[in-house]
Amino acid sequence: MRHAEAVTVANLVLQFVRVLVWPVVVGLCVVLFKGKVRDLLDRLTSFAGAGFNAKFERDARDALATAQSALEQQEASSGSEEATDTPQPAESKDEDESVVDTLRVVASRSPNAAVLGAWRLIELKMSEAAELVSEANPPRISLSPGQLVAALRNAGFAPLAVESIDDLRRLRNDAAHASKEVTAQTADDFVTSALLVIRLLDRFIDDHRQASTTA
Repeated sequence: MRHAEAVTVANLVLQFVRVLVWPVVVGLCVVLFKGKVRDLLDRLTSFAGAGFNAKFERDARDALATAQSALEQQEASSGSEEATDTPQPAESKDEDESVVDTLRVVASRSPNAAVLGAWRLIELKMSEAAELVSEANPPRISLSPGQLVAALRNAGFAPLAVESIDDLRRLRNDAAHASKEVTAQTADDFVTSALLVIRLLDRFIDDHRQASTTA
């Protein structure tokens, strides 16, 4: 009986050792190769950050190209009509461009902050346009960015311009949740795209106001 008890105890000890062996081995490896493990993690983190920046940079260039195409398309469709239009007050537009210039300076120091600031300008301008075309005239804070885009799309805002805003919205979200800073050049591209989109929205607002006046 005592022999059986001894065998049982031995088996329990063996199982206990088996349970502990892997944590002990892992702990020893961490202690012995701590420097190498840290270097490996740093390289993996750096690689992930480089991949994020490469994708963000590519998407930002695409968004800029889309915004430029949208503006060119709008100018082409306007033709000579702009020459006969009554010039609109430029104070608010000058102010927007002044803020954009400031954001370009910010981009060299804090790229992600510049991206978020530029998107905020787009949001405010979208809210202004959406209020103008909405029959219910809702307060600005009641609409999400997606709802603002939908309202503009339904009001006849150019599809290519809507696409540009959607691209910038996705980029803004990526920058907001990224653990790494985007590059200064990429942030500058985003800010430039934001300025083009704001110009598109300003013209959309001007056209709607003129149509309302003549109606």
